[in-house]
Amino acid sequence: MEAVGFVELLAAPAAKRYQSDEAKARIVAETLVAGVSVNEVPRRASLKANHLSAWCMLARQGKLVVPEITGAELGALFGVAKAVRNAGYGADRSNH
Repeated sequence: MEAVGFVELLAAPAAKRYQSDEAKARIVAETLVAGVSVNEVPRRASLKANHLSAWCMLARQGKLVVPEITGAELGALFGVAKAVRNAGYGADRSNH
């Protein structure tokens, strides 16, 4: 018997996940904990770093209320977005 043609398998695009404002704020707060690597947070939450960076920007603008969590330095919020932007370029960067 002769093989005829081929089979092409196409994967369906992943469904978009909705994150509530509370979830976004909690994830942003996790980046502010001393000793936590900024690029570790989106990886652990299965997010792209650019999403977290956008959420940090919302928090800095006062459009996202970040909860206080143990060990978080809320004043560090203004340095997080720059570190998140650089997180995908190899080095494991810290937020402090």
